Amino acid sequence: EKASLRLGLISRLEQLTNQQVAKQLALTVAKVARTDWPEQWPTLFPDLLNTVRSSEGLARSHALAFLYAVVKEVSAKVVGPTRRHMQEATPEMFSFLLSLWTQSSAAALQTQSHEAAHVSLLVLKVMRKLVTFGFSRVDLSPDVATFLQAVLVRLEGRSAVDPSTPCGALEFKSLVKMSVMVNEVQHQQPLPFSVFLPAFLANALQTIQNASKTLTEVGELSEAEERLTIRSLLLVNASLLSTHYRKTHKPRGASNSPEATAGGSPKPPAPAPERVEEQLLEIFSTAAVTHLTQILLSAFFPMQAADLAEWESDAEAFAHQELEEERLRLRQTSETLFTTLMQQRTEVVSQVTLQMLEHAVSQPLDASQPVRAVLYREALYNAVGLCSYELQEHLPFGEWFRTRLVHELHGNHHLQRLIRRRVAMLIGSWSDAFSDAAVREEAYKVLLELLRDSDMAVRVNACEGLLRLIDDVAFYPEPFAPHLVPAVSALFDLFGEAVEVDTKLRVLNALSILMANMSVHIRPVVSGILQMVPRLWEEAREEHLMKGAVLVTITRLVQALGPEVASIESFLCDVIRYSADVTQEHELYTLEDGLDLWLAVLRSAPAGTPALLALFPLLPPVLMRDYDRLQSCLHITESYLLLYPSDLLAHHGQALASMLDGVAGNVKDAGALMTLQVLDTMLVVCPHGASTLLSSTPLGHKIFNMALSAEESHLVSAALLALLSRLCFLDPPAFLTSLQHAAALGLKAPPGIPPPAAFVDACLDNIDHLMLPRKRRLVCVALLSLIATRDATLLQRVPLILNVVVEVLHSERKEAILPSSGSEQDLEYSEVLSRALGEYDCTSLQPQEQEAESVRRRDVEPQATLETTSLAAIAHAKLGECAALNGEGLYAQILESADPDVVAQLRRFFA
Repeated sequence: EKASLRLGLISRLEQLTNQQVAKQLALTVAKVARTDWPEQWPTLFPDLLNTVRSSEGLARSHALAFLYAVVKEVSAKVVGPTRRHMQEATPEMFSFLLSLWTQSSAAALQTQSHEAAHVSLLVLKVMRKLVTFGFSRVDLSPDVATFLQAVLVRLEGRSAVDPSTPCGALEFKSLVKMSVMVNEVQHQQPLPFSVFLPAFLANALQTIQNASKTLTEVGELSEAEERLTIRSLLLVNASLLSTHYRKTHKPRGASNSPEATAGGSPKPPAPAPERVEEQLLEIFSTAAVTHLTQILLSAFFPMQAADLAEWESDAEAFAHQELEEERLRLRQTSETLFTTLMQQRTEVVSQVTLQMLEHAVSQPLDASQPVRAVLYREALYNAVGLCSYELQEHLPFGEWFRTRLVHELHGNHHLQRLIRRRVAMLIGSWSDAFSDAAVREEAYKVLLELLRDSDMAVRVNACEGLLRLIDDVAFYPEPFAPHLVPAVSALFDLFGEAVEVDTKLRVLNALSILMANMSVHIRPVVSGILQMVPRLWEEAREEHLMKGAVLVTITRLVQALGPEVASIESFLCDVIRYSADVTQEHELYTLEDGLDLWLAVLRSAPAGTPALLALFPLLPPVLMRDYDRLQSCLHITESYLLLYPSDLLAHHGQALASMLDGVAGNVKDAGALMTLQVLDTMLVVCPHGASTLLSSTPLGHKIFNMALSAEESHLVSAALLALLSRLCFLDPPAFLTSLQHAAALGLKAPPGIPPPAAFVDACLDNIDHLMLPRKRRLVCVALLSLIATRDATLLQRVPLILNVVVEVLHSERKEAILPSSGSEQDLEYSEVLSRALGEYDCTSLQPQEQEAESVRRRDVEPQATLETTSLAAIAHAKLGECAALNGEGLYAQILESADPDVVAQLRRFFA
């Protein structure tokens, strides 16, 4: 049935009359060919070629369209043997198509036949794909050489084509396709194509020369000429950048033995990279590079009448042209080539550029200057901005800025806005050059002036320049403080008058970075920003792309406010409720930044309020849906625990336990360590409530099971045991009860060993994997709390416990005598945890930005780190309790079974 369908699709080509139906059938055949050819459909290409041979008119056009769709689809497969099969089938197809293309092209040129020109264009589209993907070496095929020579002749003779006629329009379409094909073949097979490269480069350079002459005399290019010129610029650029044309390049698979063809005869070696490099050096001689640079700067860089008209019609939209793709516009493509020339031939191009610049600026910029002179000056300023890095050693920009550029801002030429916009862009491009405080001060003043310009394009680029300056390593908040108020005011005015979303996003980005880098210095303008924030948020509700940027801005504002964030708590709660609700469609745009805002609010809040606590139910759905934002959610949870030590467990304890239960055991080590840290914080800030919650929910059983199962990694197992050790230290009887309860429900503990003894064994095995001495002390305290017992299995393990205790005591004494630089004893609790957990950084904000939470962490630090607990005193007390419970005789036997050196050292610690 499938075979008959395949046959029917090809055999009924002559019956197709509807163009859309034919197009859809061609795509269908191509999709089938992608999977069935050649094994299940070996006659596909012969059948299509026979149809092309035997048909005329519309049927032939449809057959060529089918052939193009199939070749395009099959050539897209690069995995498996398809590419080899394609290369085997290509020579026969290409030979026939070359003959057909030659005939139809000749007929089109001689008789101006529209049908012949259309057939020639369709055949060319197929041949373009075959040349690019159907030959392993284009330099080894005589047909390809013939075809490329014919393409070169057609490109060189395009001046005889009249694009105003229907046949001429199709011919120009073919010429564009040819130029595209040349670029593709050069990209796919740079070394094999190098045989033809000099001739095509000569044609490309001539095309660029002709285009520059047309631009100089006429002022614009036709659409077809512009597209051909763009492809010529791209070919020159690709040739200069290609690493295959370097003598240091070693072709893939290069060896001393010649490569064999399919028939067994050896292939000639590929062209040598060093030979190609020599040819390129001859083509791009110093004189040629100089001439090309002059052409680019004088003809391609200056704005044309169409650009000025576009600026006049919509200045704001025009300002964003710099963000457009380089291949879409002639000027952007020429800028790319100029940048490449500057990188490859810095000395030559920089010298030419600066000479042209010096000559251009020798005349003062006033109303008497012709329009072309102003456009030329603006183009040279553009070149200086594009290659700021390469020109740093040749142009003292700081001095030039103060002595030349500043004075050109206030001319009275009707195109003065071009220079003003370009100066703003130059400041951004040369931001590294403003290390001198006086020059940077002047740059601030200039940008603030340009932010108030009457032209919207100037204001948008001034905003970008200001962003570059404040996001620079040489930026310091104190010198900028006098400019802060006017800068923020100008940015908000620009935001209010902007229409383009891109402009508003730039303004928001500038405000966010400004607030982040000014830190506490932002507070003088906080009141003004607060008045604008609700307006920003309302506007963002209508534009999804703006929501994230506004949320980042609000987050920076919250960090700058610090404890004063309470003054806008109601507004912030509404924003968090909107942005962190995963049931809404907009969460795709708001969730991540909304969580960051939520965390910043919690860290900055001076005290807990019912409104903030009421937001917590939004958090579990975020985490239970997926773990993409696990770290943010756990940060928020820990901040809640510090802010609401008991209220959180009282109001949302079950939801919290369920959320953490869903995470525990289902994430990788990093996620598991984060989760355990939250549980540890919960035990620190609310010991009784946390222990009760763990004993009454499945989460507690899961933790016991994971700790004793020996199925987790050593790092996670050690963190689990440290958590249980804190639980044991807080209330040993309750801990043992919970452990027995977990055992009744089923534990993956070693068989035949009671649960308390299994816990002790696990601690002894994993204590060395705890990175912090204070964590090891916590485990030791927990183990010592268990030796005051009559349980024989636990008493048997007392000597091993004493070994660990003495080791930790020695470690602590050594640290006390010789504290290491940057040791955890000098860090806050949150920083200790960050060191222990790697990626889990609780102190990503500066102290002044999280002042409220820092205070809360310092308050719980003694309980968290047990810094007021003497391990030696606890050991002495617990051993005394053990002796009292079991009698001096049994106690003596226990000590005798221990290492005498350990006992002696322990007694010295007691002394």
